[in-house]
Amino acid sequence: MTNNIEMPAEHPLEGAGEELTVKGLQRATQNLKTKIENVKRMKEKHVEEKITEYDALIEEARQKQILYNEANDTLEYYRGVDEAGLLDAEDKKNLEELEKQVRTIENDFETINTRIKSIYEQPEIGKRIVESAEKNERTLEAEKEFTKSVQELERKIDELAESIKQEALRVEKLKEEEQKAVQAIEEANKIVRRTIVDADVISKNNPSIFRMQDLYSSLESPQEFFEGLRRRRSKLGIFQGKEKAKIDLVLRHEKDFEAETIAREQYKEVSKIYREAQEVPELSERCRELFISAWETERAYTNIGGKPTGLARILAERLYKNFPKIKEKGSQTEITLPWQEIILNAIVRKAGSAGLIQYPKGF
Repeated sequence: MTNNIEMPAEHPLEGAGEELTVKGLQRATQNLKTKIENVKRMKEKHVEEKITEYDALIEEARQKQILYNEANDTLEYYRGVDEAGLLDAEDKKNLEELEKQVRTIENDFETINTRIKSIYEQPEIGKRIVESAEKNERTLEAEKEFTKSVQELERKIDELAESIKQEALRVEKLKEEEQKAVQAIEEANKIVRRTIVDADVISKNNPSIFRMQDLYSSLESPQEFFEGLRRRRSKLGIFQGKEKAKIDLVLRHEKDFEAETIAREQYKEVSKIYREAQEVPELSERCRELFISAWETERAYTNIGGKPTGLARILAERLYKNFPKIKEKGSQTEITLPWQEIILNAIVRKAGSAGLIQYPKGF
């Protein structure tokens, strides 16, 4: 088969003896460009046809090899039985036919290989075949790396989900501790208020005696309040019994006042930790890095010819599937376990929300 490509007919610049003109030269240039483009198209078509033929021959050779291996194994078995003198006349005919078929396959295989070689040895076609093979090899390697990266990201997403669940449990416990602290404040405050009221009842018929409530409200701390009471108590005379009694009553409950102060301090500490826990900065950063890594992984994959997979969206769906909704006892309403959805949504929002999952800036 010839590899020559027929060239289109030549077109003269102008008619014989005619004077050259700008339009004539432009027309000749355009004709030449058209001819070159036609040649390129025909050449490309020829190369593609040969590559298609080459691929078909490679597949045919592969199938022939499979057939040859099977036929040759069968032939060797027949020969072994024949050497043992166990073949009858009909079996010997089958052996001869099988030997003939194997030789035919060998000849066909040789013919196919010759055709494959003749195509491959054409410089431009051989070059394209090598380039295609190298590209396929790179693609396969990239697909392996992509699959490996996806599996690693899936593992990290599942780890993030588990961390969110643990964080949700921690936040729930902190919430319970905060509520207990509030209850402790309320209980201690009841004793404090009752003590102050009882103290003021002692001197309710004598407006000239100070009101314990006013004194307590005017001072910044219980410590300052009790120091003031002791100073006041030390200055009272023998005829100031009611003032002494009301002060003594409050002094006997100093531990209860201290308990309220301690409860308030504990509430402040727990409440601060509780609020900070809801910010989840570390988990949000992990989530953000995972989605960015997903985009970088997919971009690297598509740059070498891989098809877009929507990896970030797939990972987001996987993350949310780690938090299935459940039905409350006696209810048909589906809910997510306490705090899990709140923490999850906070993390995704702080990580970049839908923008990072769908199409982040810079990608």
